[in-house]
Amino acid sequence: MTRTLRRPLNAPHRHLVQFRSVRRAPGWCGFALAIAIGAAAVPVGAQAVLGYGDDATTAPAGTLRFGFTNLWSRWYEAFDDPSGSGASIKTRSQQRRTLVALDIGITHRLMLTALLPSVGANENATYFPDTARAVHADSLRTFNRSGIGDVAASLKYVWLGAQPERERVSPTGLHVRSALTALGRLGTGGPPRPNSQFGVGTDEGTPGIEVGSFWDVVMGRHFWTSVVGRYEHHLSDTRDIRVGTGTPGDPFDATAAPVTTTRTLGDLMSVEVTPRFVLGEYFSIGAQYQYIHERPGTF
Repeated sequence: MTRTLRRPLNAPHRHLVQFRSVRRAPGWCGFALAIAIGAAAVPVGAQAVLGYGDDATTAPAGTLRFGFTNLWSRWYEAFDDPSGSGASIKTRSQQRRTLVALDIGITHRLMLTALLPSVGANENATYFPDTARAVHADSLRTFNRSGIGDVAASLKYVWLGAQPERERVSPTGLHVRSALTALGRLGTGGPPRPNSQFGVGTDEGTPGIEVGSFWDVVMGRHFWTSVVGRYEHHLSDTRDIRVGTGTPGDPFDATAAPVTTTRTLGDLMSVEVTPRFVLGEYFSIGAQYQYIHERPGTF
């Protein structure tokens, strides 16, 4: 059985350390809703905090900014033997994804970002026997995996509405800001192991390129929202995957074995909308709606 846990595209990173700048900067397939609240401090009349999610801002020229985000996921699955024997398998999976980010402000409009994800995953599979009268599990297996994910680097260019730092942290009136991004991703992550019946990989493990358009609408000192569109194209690579003659992904398929394949994952498009309410220089509340559509891949 092979499964890939999709990462959030260019997952947002919350910066914790930066030099020279007074500002802070800046999740599964289908529909996502995320609520994030920044660290609290004494409110003041400014918009220094950026809050949750990606946006069209860049680090000021000469600024080196470092930060990380932790994302914890947990899910459950159940599999029934399609032959009707009564056997079943239940799995409990969890993954910790830590994204380390480094931003370098090249100019007031151009920023270089390096992204290094570290991933740890654990999956417990409980096997139930093929006897209808049995209610107890007959075996338990654990699958662990840890390592780096797909490393990436990106350039962001603000082509519309770039503001000096003083005006950005204390805005008045209505402002529109837009940026374009280009990102390259290396296939440094590891998909699920082909010789294991279960298990979660550290990433897709395939190279790709991504382009994005970022738009911010800023209304005064307290409310602003970001709309982000992305398109990701995967390049072909060669991998061993678990393949059998039965139903794809069936863990009961006795014919399943590692097979060397040339694969091309499907292109991916996403749109996300993130409104934010700024309560002070260090405190904001944001919500995010995200839609992701992925085309089928080929093997």
